[in-house]
Amino acid sequence: MTEQCKVCGFPHDGDSHSDCIFAQSKEIERLREQRRWIPESERLPDFGYRVLTWSFKYEIQIGRVDSYGGKKIFTDTTITHWMNLPEPPTMKQSNNDRTLPIP
Repeated sequence: MTEQCKVCGFPHDGDSHSDCIFAQSKEIERLREQRRWIPESERLPDFGYRVLTWSFKYEIQIGRVDSYGGKKIFTDTTITHWMNLPEPPTMKQSNNDRTLPIP
């Protein structure tokens, strides 16, 4: 049965610290993949989503993909890499426990 480890906080089977290290390694790998710069030649983001972009002019901007002749293209043709935007910050309202994005 998989339970949350009291040492590392990750769910896994077993008592040994090697299980903790393995679970943490898998989480690190997942986060690295999630936060890596993706070459535009490898793939493009879905239509309509805003992403961080890197251009050969050494600029980081927020961009999106449009359709041109049925193909996906970035609106700025100098873009070489992109990555998903991070989650927006949140704040708690004082009158309840709801968490809302900061406008």
